Amino acid sequence: MKQSLTKKNRRWVRFNYLYLVAVLLGINVILTAAMYLQYVDGEIPCGLCLLQRLFFFAICFPIILSFREGYSLQNMGLSILVTVFLLVVSLRQMLMHVVNRPGYPWVGSAIFGFHMPVWSIMLSIFLLLVYALKLSIIKHRDFLKLASVEAFPRIKMIANFLIWYTIVILGINFISVIVQCGVFRMCHTMNYRLLSSSEAPSQIRR
Repeated sequence: MKQSLTKKNRRWVRFNYLYLVAVLLGINVILTAAMYLQYVDGEIPCGLCLLQRLFFFAICFPIILSFREGYSLQNMGLSILVTVFLLVVSLRQMLMHVVNRPGYPWVGSAIFGFHMPVWSIMLSIFLLLVYALKLSIIKHRDFLKLASVEAFPRIKMIANFLIWYTIVILGINFISVIVQCGVFRMCHTMNYRLLSSSEAPSQIRR
């Protein structure tokens, strides 16, 4: 800790780090569920689904930086910006299926009645609301920069686990995308390109 904090300020700092842990945990739960559907249920993700995963990982990056380098409004702004991009992509995919078109069904199974794009929309809106609430409550308090996560050993332990878990599943997804799409090729949901000798049909589900 760079300098001593009052008891009240220390509670705000702890709340800030617990908030970051909760966001990181929630995103990892979503990504793990998507990986379960892919590797256990055999549901190959579409191109837009893969793009949504990329944005989820991108949201995690500034959060990880906040744990490594301390509180930063720049990191929070980057997370909000990526969350907006995630919301736009998710809305686009959902709107493509508002009216069912022959040959273009929903890709993947529903979880509790909602498909992954809908979950992405709900999580994006939730993250934006939580970020807004956090800024409204904590505001820009200088003392948030005075304490690193080192001051909270239990939170640090949980954060380190989540960070390494995020890195591991990022690596798994990167390899999976290469196997599914190849290099500089269009992704499809018919098969894994590098594991199949035949190309996908011309009419593919997006």
